Parts: sequence; C-alpha cells; structure tokens
Amino acid sequence: MVLQRPFSAPPFSITAAALNRERAFMPLDTDIAALLNQNRDRAPPAGIQGLRDMLELSAKMLPRRSTTTQVPATVRIPSPSGGLEARIYRPANVTRPPLTVFFHGGGYSAGSLDTHDAACAELAQSAQTAVLSVAYRLAPEHAFPAWAEDAHTAVAWATAQSDVLGVADGKLAIAGDSAGANLAIAAARRSVESDQNALQALLLFYPPTDHISDVYGSRKDNAVGFGLTEAARQMLVGLYAPTAEIRAHPEISPIFADDLGRLPPTLIVTAEFDILRDEGLRFAKMLAAAGTRVDSWTAQGMVHGFINYTGASPAAGTYLDRAGAWLGEQFKT
Repeated sequence: MVLQRPFSAPPFSITAAALNRERAFMPLDTDIAALLNQNRDRAPPAGIQGLRDMLELSAKMLPRRSTTTQVPATVRIPSPSGGLEARIYRPANVTRPPLTVFFHGGGYSAGSLDTHDAACAELAQSAQTAVLSVAYRLAPEHAFPAWAEDAHTAVAWATAQSDVLGVADGKLAIAGDSAGANLAIAAARRSVESDQNALQALLLFYPPTDHISDVYGSRKDNAVGFGLTEAARQMLVGLYAPTAEIRAHPEISPIFADDLGRLPPTLIVTAEFDILRDEGLRFAKMLAAAGTRVDSWTAQGMVHGFINYTGASPAAGTYLDRAGAWLGEQFKT
C-alpha cells in the first residue's frame, strides 16, 4: 500500500474539558485496584520482548470465568505473508451461528491468541456468535501497513468461508480491543468499500483513534497509575508509527478518514481510567455526525485492558457481557 499524504485534521468543536464533563466520575473499581496494587512495585517490562512476556504471563495467571463455549479450534488463514494463525470459538448448542472476527490488543507490538483467549470465549457466549480470533504480524519486526493488510485479509477470507467455518452466511461483525479495535475499524472500512451491507456490527473496546492531536485530557489525567501509561503509549507509537506520515494515515488514525458514514452500527466502549478514553469519545461523536448509528459507553471504574480482567472483577465481566448482548442484538436485525 502506498502511504497517502498527511491529512488535515477534521474540525473538532468539542474540547477535552467538555468531553470530561459529559461523564460521571466514579471510583476505581476495587477489584481492578487490587490487581494494579499487585503489580505496583514491579519494574516495568524491559523492551518490547519484556512487554510480550508480561502479557503472556498475565494471561496465564489471571483468574478466568467459566463458560459453556466449545473448546476452540485452530484455523489457518491463507495470506500473502505466508498464512495467519487463528482460533475459532463457538457458543454451545448453536447451529451455524453468526461470525465475529476479533483482533487482539497489545500496541500492535504484543498480544496473541493466548492473551485474549478468555475474552473471546466469553464474547462467544454472551453474544451467541462464533468468534474468529486472528493473530496478525506485529511491529517492530513488521512495518505498517502489515497488520492492517492482515486484518483485511482475515475478514475477506472469513466472509467467503461461511461453509468451511460452519457459520451463518451474511451475518458478520468485526471486533477488537485497543490496537485490535483500531484494526477492526480499518478492516471494516475496507469491507464496506465494495459492499455497504457486508457487516452487521462493529464492536470496539477502548480504541486508539488519533495519533496526531494532543487535545485529550485523559492522556494527562490517567497518565500513570492505571496500567497503560502515557509514556508506554508514546514508546509503542514510536515502534509502530515512527513518522508523522504514518501517524496521520486513516488506517492508524481513523479520525482522518472521510468515509465514516459507511460503517455498520458501532459500539464503542471506553474505560474511565484510560489514557485513550477521550479519543474514543471523540471518535464516537464523529461517527454519529457522519451518519453511522453508534452507541458509546464509558465503563466506569475500569482501566485499559479490562476485558482481560473479567475473572478478577465482576464489574469488568458485566461490561463485557453487556457488549456481547449488544452484539448479539445486531445480528437479529
């Protein structure tokens, strides 16, 4: 893909302070606080491999909720890069369920099928959808737009493989958290280029949507002490989007996209104590202004990454289940 020229920022008449006034501040969830306190005295991970190791270890150590989701099966998706590993989760006792393609978070540089195994199993149960979780190429070993290309490849393949996957034809959604939510937006934009009705829904947990603007109060309010720090965000941005041209590209910063009105019904779930909160809220307003049907929730008391903490925090589980119920409803329309 040839990078396009840098884009001028769209008008933004809502200040960060105004965004903050629209939400009700709540205390940090006590169970989330306990998790954060367990790690407060630990040294931050050393380099990108340290971050990867930390996320994998956390996934193994965090408690999990039980589900009735079937044991996931491994899937290999053909791609120009040599193939993408994926894992499909199926709700119990549902014949040919709808399909949701899911992309994990991790700053485009970390995360895996394993780090989001529990979240995908729970989403399959709460939404009554099959969930195809896709492992994409990571930075810095692979430069932009590698992961965006992988996301598009995965969705295009899944769209044509309903019989192979044993899912309902014509009932497809895309979901993701953090960097994976950004990939979900990019994949959705490409999917609707050729078919406006290709997707039933788009589910985004705490998406990064703007790598250019510096107007977000949440980046300062939640800069330290809530898991993902502003310093870590800036470090990761330097790895996956090292130039201003890349940072302004709409497949990295979708607020610069000019086709937001073509997206399917969308749910954006931000987290109250997250540096990415305000840009997610801004993106929701932009979708609505463009004509997309959008629901926007702020998960109060939650931090970045909370869909992976459902076994430790009942409140986190409730938010994931509510989002799953929303997704399930979109397949009925």
